[in-house]
Amino acid sequence: ALLIEMAASHVEMDTITYNAAITACGREHAWVKALELLAEMVARRVELDATTYFFAVGACREVGEWSQVLELFTDMADRCVDSDSKSYTAALSACTMASEWAQASALLSKMVTCCVELETNTYNASILACARGLQWIQAFGLLCEMSDKLLDLSPVSYAVALSACESTGSGMSGEMSAMATRAASELRRDFCLPR
Repeated sequence: ALLIEMAASHVEMDTITYNAAITACGREHAWVKALELLAEMVARRVELDATTYFFAVGACREVGEWSQVLELFTDMADRCVDSDSKSYTAALSACTMASEWAQASALLSKMVTCCVELETNTYNASILACARGLQWIQAFGLLCEMSDKLLDLSPVSYAVALSACESTGSGMSGEMSAMATRAASELRRDFCLPR
């Protein structure tokens, strides 16, 4: 409604104006309206930038619409809009909320391919997605990768990887269960975590 009033008052409808409206939609969990505004920007030939997509991704993430988030990333690539670490981390969070660890892993790989800087929060979101998907080997591997890249390993990084190792013990073969237990013990020992 506000955008209609602005247009009627001859306020310029530019990228910043639309970004603000998309942000408001995200706060109100109105992800469909956020996507409609994105489509309106395209129809009116208003420039879509990385910030526009970040806010649209956030609106979809807040309501668990991870498949829409992935579509937004495809659209970004199609329109040659560079995505940044913040956008990827938001998308990874959406995949995590939906326990879509494979999609999160694919996004992390895409970040590497696209030379987007991997940050601690990005890895934490990926580790959490693996933990929720009961993929402790991948979670532990990501933690080791963080260490190899000399990234700051936060308490969240350790806690999530530890949770992944501990939660997957049931339903695994004896050997795999022993490996997960050993990985959890190593995390506790190496990082002085309580039992």
